[in-house]
Amino acid sequence: MIEVSKKTQNRINQLTGFMRNPEVKVISFDIFDTLLCRPVVKPTDLFDLVEEIAREKLEKPFLEFSTLRKAAEKQAREICREDEVTLNEIYSELAKIAQFPEDALQELKDLELTVERDLLQPRQIGTKLFEVARSTGKKVVITSDMYLPRDFIVEQLERCGFAGFDKLYLSSDLRITKHSGRLYRHLLADLECEARQVVHFGDNKHTDILKAEENGLSAYHLPKAIDVFLDHKGNRAVWYKHLRELELGARLLLGLSINSVFDINIFDNEKRDSLFAGNANVLGYYGVGLMVFGLTKWIMQQAEADGFKEIHFLARDGKLPMQAFDKLKRLSGSDIQANYLMASRSLCYPLQMNEPEDVSLNPQRLYVHPQTSIRTLLETRLGLSIDAGIKAQLAQKGYKKLDHPPESIEKFFVDCQCFSHTSLRSFENEKQTILDYYDVQISDTKTTVLFDIGYRARVQKLLSGHWKKPVHAYYLMSFSDMHPTYFSKAVTRNYLFPPQARGWITPDYYTAILELLISDVESGSVLGVSRNTDGEFNFEFEDNHINSQGRNLVRTMQDACLKFFDEYVQLFEKYDKYINILPRTSMKALEHFMTAPSRLDAELFKNVSFSNGIIGDTFTFIRPDLGPSYWQPGVEALSRGKETYPAQSSSTSPRPITYQRIRSALARRLRRLLVR
Repeated sequence: MIEVSKKTQNRINQLTGFMRNPEVKVISFDIFDTLLCRPVVKPTDLFDLVEEIAREKLEKPFLEFSTLRKAAEKQAREICREDEVTLNEIYSELAKIAQFPEDALQELKDLELTVERDLLQPRQIGTKLFEVARSTGKKVVITSDMYLPRDFIVEQLERCGFAGFDKLYLSSDLRITKHSGRLYRHLLADLECEARQVVHFGDNKHTDILKAEENGLSAYHLPKAIDVFLDHKGNRAVWYKHLRELELGARLLLGLSINSVFDINIFDNEKRDSLFAGNANVLGYYGVGLMVFGLTKWIMQQAEADGFKEIHFLARDGKLPMQAFDKLKRLSGSDIQANYLMASRSLCYPLQMNEPEDVSLNPQRLYVHPQTSIRTLLETRLGLSIDAGIKAQLAQKGYKKLDHPPESIEKFFVDCQCFSHTSLRSFENEKQTILDYYDVQISDTKTTVLFDIGYRARVQKLLSGHWKKPVHAYYLMSFSDMHPTYFSKAVTRNYLFPPQARGWITPDYYTAILELLISDVESGSVLGVSRNTDGEFNFEFEDNHINSQGRNLVRTMQDACLKFFDEYVQLFEKYDKYINILPRTSMKALEHFMTAPSRLDAELFKNVSFSNGIIGDTFTFIRPDLGPSYWQPGVEALSRGKETYPAQSSSTSPRPITYQRIRSALARRLRRLLVR
């Protein structure tokens, strides 16, 4: 998915040359974070996962396994007379600290090894270099400081594709370490070779590089994927201060992302001033992947809690969430059904044309672009076929140039009140067909919930009003004016935050970007629906208003996002129920990208545009000439000239909306009320 950069390939070629040097007789590799990796931010995240499982398995809801396990290892190392401790010695100390019965202690140890086995993966860069080393015909050895048993380590190396090595020098087996230097000296003596004939690869600058060189070996550093990740200024700005305090699920999901998309190009320093390295695959896998995972996991858990049996994902914003939902559903065993439901402003528009006053109130109900022509307004908003009589009435009111926009949108619709009965009649048949379609699809509103990106909850409002009963819905976000009384009894939930005033959301979240990331871009919005004599519904679609550059970008990002889910399912199949991510955490990367992008990342959206037919509006995220554009922070990033990454959002780049900001604002308001 992530192509090897030219700089990284050049470095791999250089390291290959070192390995093929005739003077080199032995090639040595470290294991953890060099050949093998885990999807974690820090190694002890594994203990936190074991703790969650053990609490359930041993029926001990307050078990502090992670804390006890770390304390036991520390104590074992303090009393050990050798360089290295073993797993058995650690668990002997755990028995003393926690006074576990023997069977529980054994179960915990087996569980730790099981989780290690399930989560260990081959590291991409390590695999490449190991294959080169094997191809040289020279001795390939593995040299590692690790407390895990030898048999277990050999099993994992072979399972992950690292078979055929000549020797394994393991500290838990030999009780000497690289850290002390004694393991390197043992290697030289055992192989009867000179230090200058050995080259060693590892991730730890002290034990793998400094200590190896102190003992005369040539050593080459392979930075950890997490170090490469945090070396990107964008990622450091977003995560560094809070990384260790993140919820367990977030740390594991970040670990998965880091190992997948930040591991291979570890020598490429040219793109470190960005969040996503200017790569649509990275944005899709890591940025969109985290958001969509949190969203779909929330939808599934919320639907289970609310007792819903079916979820209708509304077109077009529901495409990617529904695909992700179907992948996660296989892990949970849920019997909730997912369906893709046709919906759009254009399709549902006739449902809001019910009373004569709806004509004059049209601009208040649905935004009208000021440059929309009179002809388009008459045809799309009023459903009128323009004949001589209509032209004459319009001319009397001063509207003679039908291909021009009216001077005042609001006045134009008031002046069109005389066409209200004709307009309402024109929508009757289409309105009934639309209601028939939704009636067939949503057979039981009590056990069905809709999902949409949100905003003003238009479909939910209209269906609730026409059916005179609650229609339930989940949203990514919504505006505070979405709650009329006629569906107050409906279940209405937001993923990100409670309904907010429009100004709280749009400056920070750039909703068009979020829409684009998760929407179906292969066809235009649905314009209308008809029904044939067999009762089948046929839909009419508008031309696709997303330009080809935008479609290619979204396809790449969505494919990468779904790859995130495929790899998650493969790796965490047994542990899915223990992995959750908070809404605010799932949005962190995208939030920062939308408000303070780097030049490299902003370049992805340059000249990407789309438009909405019934609104008549066209968005260009960043115009090629960097003129007035929808995504102003992206324009500012490209205008900076040299690639830089803003440390903090400036006054021209609005700060991202977060739960903390909402809580702080509410607290300030409450204090003012109390003072009064």
